[in-house]
Amino acid sequence: MKTSEQIEMTIDTALDSGRVTASNPEERELQELALALRAESEAPSPEFATRMDTMVSEGFPRPEKAAGGFVPKLVAGFDELIPRRITPRLAGGLAATVLAFAVGTATISQSLEGDVVDTTSRESKLTEAEPILGGDDQAQEALSDFQASDSSAATAAPEPGRLKALGEGGAAPRDLAVVPPNPGGGESLGARERKVQRSASMTIGAPADELTTVGRSIADTARRHDGFVLSSTLTTGEAAGRGGYFDLRVPVGELDATIAELSDLGEVRALTQDELDVTSSFESVEDQLKAALAERRGLLRRLENAATDTEAATIRSQLRRANRDVDSIRAQQRQLERQTAFAGISVTLEKGSGETGSATAEAFDDAIEILTGALGLLIRALAVLIPLALVGGVAYAAGRRLRRRRRESALD
Repeated sequence: MKTSEQIEMTIDTALDSGRVTASNPEERELQELALALRAESEAPSPEFATRMDTMVSEGFPRPEKAAGGFVPKLVAGFDELIPRRITPRLAGGLAATVLAFAVGTATISQSLEGDVVDTTSRESKLTEAEPILGGDDQAQEALSDFQASDSSAATAAPEPGRLKALGEGGAAPRDLAVVPPNPGGGESLGARERKVQRSASMTIGAPADELTTVGRSIADTARRHDGFVLSSTLTTGEAAGRGGYFDLRVPVGELDATIAELSDLGEVRALTQDELDVTSSFESVEDQLKAALAERRGLLRRLENAATDTEAATIRSQLRRANRDVDSIRAQQRQLERQTAFAGISVTLEKGSGETGSATAEAFDDAIEILTGALGLLIRALAVLIPLALVGGVAYAAGRRLRRRRRESALD
């Protein structure tokens, strides 16, 4: 294996002669590489070559301090490091470095700016919310009353052992923050879900001999749409008021489909649909329920703090009345929910034909009835005339025979 000195001599020989002179493949490869590197490298300027030769001959002496201090010396050093001509590789490397630095700076700047904007928006929202309580006297008084009642309730709070008896009627947590109202002055009319009660009434005509079938189909239609028949009346036969009445209940979402299917059972003579907004009734019941529950919680707290048996008995009586009020209000609330969840359909069934061309069919039926009546009259008439004709025929035959005998007697 060659030493480092031999390798340097091989490379120097190739650089001095400017060509490959070694016969060994490894040495030739080193010389070729050295020549290729020199060919690609930049030639130093004459001033730089002269300065380097001088520094080599002087043994690289320690430079003296520049007259301008550290900064001019640093600038002079950078000036020596900057190449006189920028190659494509160097330009690409510099461009990549500048681009990476710019991207990193922009990312950091956007992150910091987003934090600043978020903090600023939160501060602005808090600043805008302050005048709502501060500028409105009624809101300020309400807040003062809430704080006063909160402090008084904290003073009269039951002992830890009594909280279990209170259950849900205990005092509310004390660490809840007061949420300021919206600047709009409350919830708008269309912001919450509207409660609408829907109903319909219709009159259907059907042939007299199909009233029973159509009546059953009306009830089956309600059941197919997850509904039920609340009440029904059906009259058939030879009575004058043949027909029926059906009171149906179906889910609100199935109302239109149910009406469409009922319309196919016969001739729709009348159809009416009604809608009633009962949102205000819902809100009234909700307010009554909140007040009743608040009253019951107050009675529970008073019962817990009752000093005598007489006072406790009085509070228990009031508590029973409050429980009845809560149950009654909740029953009203459930009734309203059922009225808005189910739609009522009133169906009146009348005698008639629900088919096209009903007038022609009815006229044909009337003609058959008239002919049948005429045939009955004819049969009745024949029943009277035939015996009379028989008696007349016998009398006529007997009279002719009597006259013939008289003529024969006269000739003799």
